[in-house]
Order: sequence, then C-alpha cells, then structure tokens
Amino acid sequence: MSGVCILMRRGPGFEGGGRLTHCAEGEQRMERKGKMRAVVACAGGCERKSDGTRACRYGCLACGACAAACPRGAIRILRTGRGEAAQSDQTRCIGCGQCVSACPQHLIRLVPAENRIQVICSNRDPGREARTECPNSCIGCGRCERVCSSGAIRLEGALAVIREEKCIACGMCAVSCPRSVIHDADGLLSDPW
Repeated sequence: MSGVCILMRRGPGFEGGGRLTHCAEGEQRMERKGKMRAVVACAGGCERKSDGTRACRYGCLACGACAAACPRGAIRILRTGRGEAAQSDQTRCIGCGQCVSACPQHLIRLVPAENRIQVICSNRDPGREARTECPNSCIGCGRCERVCSSGAIRLEGALAVIREEKCIACGMCAVSCPRSVIHDADGLLSDPW
C-alpha cells in the first residue's frame, strides 16, 4: 500500500493548527497552516554563584541539547554581550519542534512566524531577587502591560507574558521595557543581543 495516505485533522489544541497525514510504512507528513518558529525565552547573562552555578534557576544552561537536536542547525549556543544562551536563527528554523523537546529548562516554544514580539526571559522570581540573579531579567514592573493598547500583555507573577492572539506587534512594550526583556524578532525596535 505504498503511497496511500490518510489525512487526520487535529482539533484546536494541536500546535500550529495543521494537518497530520499518516502514510503507509509509518511515514508521517505535517502540513502546517502557518510557518512556526522556535523562540528561546532567555538572553543569557545570569549571574554566577561562588560555586560557579548560575543564580537564575530558570535560565538557559547553554548545554547544547537543543542545538544537537535541531536537524537544520537553526539553534546555536552563542556568547553575546548579555551572556551565553541558545539562540534561534529564524532563517533556518522550520518549526519542527525538536529543540522544544530537547531543552531541559523548557525555555523554547514554537510560535507562529507572524508573532514578532517576544519576551526573552523566563525568570519568575520577584523583581528585587530577579535583579540580583540576572541583569537581563523581567522585574515585573508592569510598564509593558500599561502601554499595550490591545491588552496583549499581562504579568504572571513577576514575568511579562504576551498573549499572541491579541498582539498587534506595535512594539510599544519593547520600547517601554526598562530592562530590554521584550523585543521584536526583527531587531528593529530593540536589540536582544
């Protein structure tokens, strides 16, 4: 039965809202409605404790598991002005999700390519503590939430979270963030690295 495929549609919980096609001999093909891309929620730069471990328990470990899992070489561990962390090359990312599964800190997620505004922090500690752990962390000041005209940003504890379905990508949150935690994927409003 080679070449015979059965189309299976998935419900609203299916990431990407695409179709999964099961074919003979166990082959699966994914057809997505829209291109997905990987986003890493950490810019690196976490302070080190006296024993050498990172102070921020939420940040990227720079272990390379995500880079090793990526079939297209779209994820790399980079040392930047902010520190060492995984970064996704959007020109190479095909949205397969292998890096998402491989990340031991669960910092990588797939988002629709058209969602350009990103929070590059995952630290959920209160502002004062977050400040001492990482110079790049969200401190929960709420400026982004106040300037967002579409109500797309809310604070969950001390961390800004973007509701992508509401975001109009105006960039006001990125411009108002005092710690440069929110940026646009194109680097037009703020430079994440």
